[in-house]
Amino acid sequence: MNFERETLFKIRRNKAKIEKKLDVKIVLRKNDVELKGREDEVYAAERVFLALERNFSIDSALLLANEEYLLEDIYIKSITKRRNTKLVKARIIGKDGSTLRLLSELSNCEIVLHENVVSIIGNFDRIKIATNAITSLIQGSKQANVYAYLEKARRIKRDDEIEELKKPL
Repeated sequence: MNFERETLFKIRRNKAKIEKKLDVKIVLRKNDVELKGREDEVYAAERVFLALERNFSIDSALLLANEEYLLEDIYIKSITKRRNTKLVKARIIGKDGSTLRLLSELSNCEIVLHENVVSIIGNFDRIKIATNAITSLIQGSKQANVYAYLEKARRIKRDDEIEELKKPL
């Protein structure tokens, strides 16, 4: 597998941690990474590397070692018709990153913005809720309405209520 320099640096720096957590052997050669191990462990490592490529921290990326966690990408340009996505990205980030931090905290998911992609790591139910919230924000919903939706989702415990929240806002 070939990666950008920044991702390779993260892999090199955290090689021992990744190998121990995922029970794989990582062989690094210049810009190439080779994985050795059982098929399911190699797959988990590939998911972790993809998360690192999306600018997640190593600890967030390693959540993907647990098969209950997923990585979901939201492509901003597929949701909005605006040619200039700077304003949309600014709305997602918020002042000094406050909106992005609050979205992450309220959804119980790890969320990053990388170029024109919002990436989310979380369990299935929470990812769907976070995806709905971020999609609504991209489409122009007020931050306060998105926060209220996430606050409601946070309080809900029953499965049938979570199913209702998975529907688009």
